[in-house]
Amino acid sequence: MINSLLMLGGSSNKKISKVFIVTWLAYMLFGSNLSLGLTFPIVNAITFLVVTLFISKIKNNKANTVLSIASILIWSVTIDIICYYLYPTMSSNITLINYIFNGILFNYKYIFTNVLALSLIKGLSILKKTLTEKLSTKECKVFDV
Repeated sequence: MINSLLMLGGSSNKKISKVFIVTWLAYMLFGSNLSLGLTFPIVNAITFLVVTLFISKIKNNKANTVLSIASILIWSVTIDIICYYLYPTMSSNITLINYIFNGILFNYKYIFTNVLALSLIKGLSILKKTLTEKLSTKECKVFDV
């Protein structure tokens, strides 16, 4: 879940995305047990950077939002394709399509986490805007004496 939220933040086209990218890289490195050597963390980091930087360069706000939400699946499919060929013993003699499908089944639930996170952010943004407008137009007489 944290992985998905960090990818979501890293894929946005805002200045704060750099913080999410660095946090994801640190999270991935600290969580890596290096059982596959340094190759997997390096490939994983490169794949993550390519996916998030590609999505963050999209200037269309709606397309960026949709792709940011789906970034966990885009990364999952990409890393599964790479790992299928890089580590053939991990594929357990299944086809590439089945391997990718298993990765999607594992990660699809995080789409809902990303949607919830963005909904909360948007809701708070609307609430702040509404309260600011009411306070500035003096519709809200809470602070009047």
